[in-house]
Amino acid sequence: MFKDKVKDLRKEKNLTQDELAQHLNISRQSISKWENGNSYPTKLIINKLAEFFDIQVSDLLNNEETMLISIDNSTSIGDVKKRFVMLLSILFIILIGLLLFVWIFNNRINLIEQTQNEVVEIDPLLGYIVLDQIGLAAYDRNDEDTIYALIDSGLYPYEYLNIRGNYNSWESNKLFDKFSQGTAGRFESDGTVYILSDSETQIYHVEYICYSIENASLYLQSNSSYAFSPYLSISFTIEGTENDLFETPTFHLTLKSIDQLVDVELYQYNESNEFISNQEILVGNTIQLNSETLYFVIRETYIDEAGSSYIIKKYVNYNDFDRYFNYSFRTFSDNKFASIDTVIINTDIS
Repeated sequence: MFKDKVKDLRKEKNLTQDELAQHLNISRQSISKWENGNSYPTKLIINKLAEFFDIQVSDLLNNEETMLISIDNSTSIGDVKKRFVMLLSILFIILIGLLLFVWIFNNRINLIEQTQNEVVEIDPLLGYIVLDQIGLAAYDRNDEDTIYALIDSGLYPYEYLNIRGNYNSWESNKLFDKFSQGTAGRFESDGTVYILSDSETQIYHVEYICYSIENASLYLQSNSSYAFSPYLSISFTIEGTENDLFETPTFHLTLKSIDQLVDVELYQYNESNEFISNQEILVGNTIQLNSETLYFVIRETYIDEAGSSYIIKKYVNYNDFDRYFNYSFRTFSDNKFASIDTVIINTDIS
């Protein structure tokens, strides 16, 4: 150790602590502290010691002592240890804080999930509707007419059990990738709502459509609000409670933020992979494929919020169609919820 090496080297030269201190131009007390193991010299003094005794610095210090001096070579060992303990304490406090944050966050998520799944047990759940601030403001609380006005406007994504007619039927609007199935007393569906990407954060509300047994009318039960920023995606499940009046529904809903689709083209190719023709896909058109077409490519052009365009290609092989291929794409014409436009591609080329 350093303290022993300094003492041994000093005695080999028959020097007292005062004499060594004079050679190094420091106090005798400093030499005494070194040899008692209470402190270390500065890097400058270490170099002077090595030069004075005609040895290498590595001959004076081991690896641990070199690290201590690099931390603070003008501080006593006790102070270095105190700082080390203080550093460990700070790291421990930070760790406890992070663990506490994770615990609170998980509890918050569990609370949100519980809230999403909590539906009034007395009144059956018939569906949901996704509203923006304007739509939410248009709803007059507990007024069935304003609910039907929101539904009939066609502006908002929804899925609900229509009980106005002579028979009950499930209706939906502005839902993509929709799949539904019904079993004895149950109804389950999947759907995606696309929202136009915007640099400004927008607030959207998922409201439950419930049926009041007492008043024999629909009402909206406030559920969750979501702040949407560009390219955000949220998925969750809405479950109804068992009842004797209507089917018990389960909805798997995904909200996604996307860019504006501005142009769609169809490119046809034959079995030799040769290009045949291309044409723009317009809403309401029916497209007839060339008799030599083996596969076709649908090219979608998007514009992001910065005004930059990019292309996404979809390949459709002859194994993917029979006589007709229904191509659905997303357009924004009335509000920030995407509408579904479908073009029929006649693939009967026999």
